[in-house]
Amino acid sequence: MADNFLEKQRQDFEAAKARKEQERRRRLQRFAEQYRKRKAASGHKQEHQ
Repeated sequence: MADNFLEKQRQDFEAAKARKEQERRRRLQRFAEQYRKRKAASGHKQEHQ
């Protein structure tokens, strides 16, 4: 019984860790995209937002 509980805890922990990692990667991706757009925009013409 205790083993099942511990295994469930571990699985929940792994799942939460994977979700956080995905979210972090998505945020980094979005940040990189915005940075590239801003850099491209400032390279061609000065735009203030």
